[in-house]
Amino acid sequence: MPCSAYISVLDLSKHVRIHGVKGPGDLAIQCAWDGCTKAPMKRESVVRHIEEVHVQVKYLCSHCWASFSRKHTLNSHVLKAHSHAS
Repeated sequence: MPCSAYISVLDLSKHVRIHGVKGPGDLAIQCAWDGCTKAPMKRESVVRHIEEVHVQVKYLCSHCWASFSRKHTLNSHVLKAHSHAS
């Protein structure tokens, strides 16, 4: 990969199937991104790997603008740090 396609993060999981990322969630797959040396990982982890390492998706806190690579980490942060905020 990259294939130069413009896709949203919401469509990334669907899009990587075009590039052969399919099969059971526990199937070990090597990342096909050019130059990636990451060891084979579970298929279910490939999309997260691409988001974090290659595309560098960031989720920003709307309260303090802290940046997170995973949405669930942002959600945990908001609950812990800003539960008093509306």
